[in-house]
Amino acid sequence: MEEQPLPGQPLGLTARWTAGARAKENLRENHLFHDPWAATLAGKEGEEWVEHRSGDNGNAIALRTRFFDDFLLHATSHPTVHQVVLMASGLDTRAFRLIWPAQTRLFELDHPQVLKEKEQVLTAAQAQPTCERHTIAADLTAPWREPLLQAGFDPLHPSVWLLEGFLFYLPQETITRLLDEITNLATPGSWLGFDIINKAMLTSAWTRQWVESLSRAGTPWIGTMDDPEADLSARGWQTTLTQPGEGYLELLRVMEDASSDLRRSFLDKACRACDELVLLQANIMDTSRLGVDAATLHFTSIALRDLCTAVIDLFEPWQQQRTIEIDVAPDMLVWADELRLKQVLHYLLANALRYSPPHTPIRVAATAEQEAGMARVRVSDRGLGIPADKQEAIFEKFVRLDRDLYSTVRGSGLGLFITRQLVEAMGGTIKVESSGIAGDGSTFSFTLPLAQRAA
Repeated sequence: MEEQPLPGQPLGLTARWTAGARAKENLRENHLFHDPWAATLAGKEGEEWVEHRSGDNGNAIALRTRFFDDFLLHATSHPTVHQVVLMASGLDTRAFRLIWPAQTRLFELDHPQVLKEKEQVLTAAQAQPTCERHTIAADLTAPWREPLLQAGFDPLHPSVWLLEGFLFYLPQETITRLLDEITNLATPGSWLGFDIINKAMLTSAWTRQWVESLSRAGTPWIGTMDDPEADLSARGWQTTLTQPGEGYLELLRVMEDASSDLRRSFLDKACRACDELVLLQANIMDTSRLGVDAATLHFTSIALRDLCTAVIDLFEPWQQQRTIEIDVAPDMLVWADELRLKQVLHYLLANALRYSPPHTPIRVAATAEQEAGMARVRVSDRGLGIPADKQEAIFEKFVRLDRDLYSTVRGSGLGLFITRQLVEAMGGTIKVESSGIAGDGSTFSFTLPLAQRAA
């Protein structure tokens, strides 16, 4: 089948991006969800966006997808909720990949060409829906109520509505009209889920680069909501605002009646998702603080071997299966910020342990480069190594090796960026040496000024 571009409107263009993120998540060994059709639906456009322009390898979309999966399944577990409405459904495959309760009727609304594209792929794959599925060709900026009713939606019975990943592309008046129309169609006992940004996201220094990239792509963020709880409460909804990471804890609380196996499975997924969000947010906070920290570092003379020993001791649980060797002269002194030097060494050791096989040694060594007045610290492992063409790129923001994107080792792609910034703030440099051959491993080395021993 010749691949045709989706419509130029944001709701069509971003459909491939979302599918691309879901396809990447589907390849992970411990994926948050299973979507075997996402890669075909994403096409090259979706795959390339995730790889080169998403900023986080699609992690945010994957986490959002799983959160709303569980939201929908929880809503439809209520005995009166049998209707699901996916607004601007895009290339979503929930009608096929989720196990819906009996009598579930699912309605998908989107542009005709988007629905046609999806139907062709799913038909070719012989995919079968797990619920009663209805597709409705509709532009959400135009009247869509009557086509939904004609497709069999019953406003006298409770329903669950999902507006995922598109409100921020719409003008404010369109968002208001959508929410008003949904409210009129939703009888008491209905549910509504959506994600939205506030105005600060459009002007924040941290998000500026991302917002500008969306504008250049022709899909600018323009729709915001600063107080969604108040806006929805005014329409008669009982509202819960969920920040990233909080949703899984909330859903765990409402799964008290679920089987122990289901709860255990969900808990494992929730812990993984929350851990990844915490890691990402902590690294973002470190990144945003670096400009201030660099100007306020507390430099002091540090006995390097003692500091290395103290950091290695933190990895004692790992050392039941691993050996961390140390080769640092007892009298070597460096001039650095003690807290930040510990952070650098801790990250490099943690990386070496996570990315190298069990029962292989990790080595920390240091030598003095007297002519330059610097000490060089090396952390070596016996892992898969790093290809030569990636050895510069891995120190940039949000960069991970392709093989690591599909592994069980989680990461944000910010750790080495932060490490480099800290090393440079302390007057040093950092690099990696690796043949790229599995088993040869990698050696990350950084320099710090030598300190003079007091007379």
